[in-house]
Amino acid sequence: MKHSLFTVVLIMYSQSILGQERLYRIETQDHKIGFINSVGKIIYQPQFDFLSDRSYHGYSWIHSGGKADAGYIKGGKWGLIRLGTPGDRMIVDPAYDWVGHFSEGLAPVLMNGQWGFIDTTGRMRIVPQFPDNETPDFEPERTKQYRDDKPENWFVDNNFPEYAKELGHKFGRSLPPSYYFEFRNGKAWMRMKKGAVIIDTAGTVHRKFEMAPRFDDDHYFDPHACVIRAGKQFAAINRAGDTIVPMQDKKIRSVQFASERMNWVALEGVPEPDISQWGLMNTKGQWVIEPAFDQIWVRPNDLTWVRKDKSWGLIHTTGQFLFEPQFDQIEHFYEYGMKVQKNKKWGLIDNVGKQIHECRWDQLGYPDDGMAKIVENSKIGFIDRDGKIMVKPQFRYAEYPHDGFVWVAGDSGWCALDRTGKMAVRPGMQFQFVYGFNEGVAWFRYNNRYGLVDTTGRLITAPSFDFRNPCSFKDGLGWVQKDGLWSLLKKNGETVFQIKCSGAGDFDGELAQIWFDEKKWGYVNKLGKVVWKGE
Repeated sequence: MKHSLFTVVLIMYSQSILGQERLYRIETQDHKIGFINSVGKIIYQPQFDFLSDRSYHGYSWIHSGGKADAGYIKGGKWGLIRLGTPGDRMIVDPAYDWVGHFSEGLAPVLMNGQWGFIDTTGRMRIVPQFPDNETPDFEPERTKQYRDDKPENWFVDNNFPEYAKELGHKFGRSLPPSYYFEFRNGKAWMRMKKGAVIIDTAGTVHRKFEMAPRFDDDHYFDPHACVIRAGKQFAAINRAGDTIVPMQDKKIRSVQFASERMNWVALEGVPEPDISQWGLMNTKGQWVIEPAFDQIWVRPNDLTWVRKDKSWGLIHTTGQFLFEPQFDQIEHFYEYGMKVQKNKKWGLIDNVGKQIHECRWDQLGYPDDGMAKIVENSKIGFIDRDGKIMVKPQFRYAEYPHDGFVWVAGDSGWCALDRTGKMAVRPGMQFQFVYGFNEGVAWFRYNNRYGLVDTTGRLITAPSFDFRNPCSFKDGLGWVQKDGLWSLLKKNGETVFQIKCSGAGDFDGELAQIWFDEKKWGYVNKLGKVVWKGE
């Protein structure tokens, strides 16, 4: 009994350890991809043709069985693998004719000419039932209709992802537009042989359309509206299929969400069809602001930046201007407001339309680690993300803020400031150049050698290294080079081990990638042992 219990516990422990295993990619000279574990044991023999970037919480698509033909990979099947997290494993062996990206936990898969959906465990959630309308072979002429704007091609995608296009070229297949197959709030569009349908995550069809619509992707992060056509009239619907812009005689170029009650609508210009004019329309189809603007930028709190006659202004959805068009340029100040330029000087306006700073600075940077650089009369200072001046312009050079500190150079040499603008490292140390703090330490250069200093200015290592890893420290470890050897260094300056190689990358879990020459590479563990080396 005790023996049986011990055996069960041992099996469960072994399964637990196996479930936490990491996988690392390897590649042979003939470009076949396989995977090893952290001790160098081959878990999946090199057999795969292609591995996609990690596209959804560590999940990647993998391809095998294809044959190279004139630069394309034809045939073969696609599967799903989990990488970069404890518990790496093959989720689905290559079995599908084509695959798509995950959205809301579901990814489209093509099998026998029909599309279905699987989840992140590989389980089929929606049985393949939707027809594949794309040609199996890549046709350069066909892909042009993703870019034109003819009425008969209403499935044109104005923002077709570059990655998807590259993938289509590599595997000799034209892809459907990006907005199909993508779930948003539990709904997705699917193209049919005629028209399109809206489905939910169970595959139930909620609405049908006789003509396959074209989503407008100008608002890249949240494609909001779809333009549809009936005869010579145009309307717009949202992703749920609800009408948000009623039928218009003029062609609708684009629609952007303004509020629950309003939408910005761009109509084809007259007499210049290539120039659109933006106006604000309520959900009843009434114009709140007549189309008159060349460009818009929707912001929070019912505010929108509008461009007219080459100048930008700020308007409320009530139609009231907070700032008449007067600014030459506007730029995003992250979520904190907008940078505005007038007469070549920069200022700052917050998200409720209040001008925090008049246009007075020669340059205004972005908030990086809570600090933004300002330049006035060739002198550098800093403001915080709310626009409050932390450090008056007085320095001649500044690095990018990082890890709560920023290096600046003045007449007295280099010093470091913290997030409050107080001096953390005082001038006096001999630096040619310094690099941003990372995990509490920073590299510096002196006489073309590299050394290490902490946030108090204490010298950790003298400038003695020939080269330092641009990525600096990760999880307390960093690479440096001296006399042809690469050393793994702790933050206290202690050397963990040395190895002869031509380059080294950051540790990813237990292993780091190292290069022996231009063609050969391998993996080393944190003890300095090479666990795998390419042929």
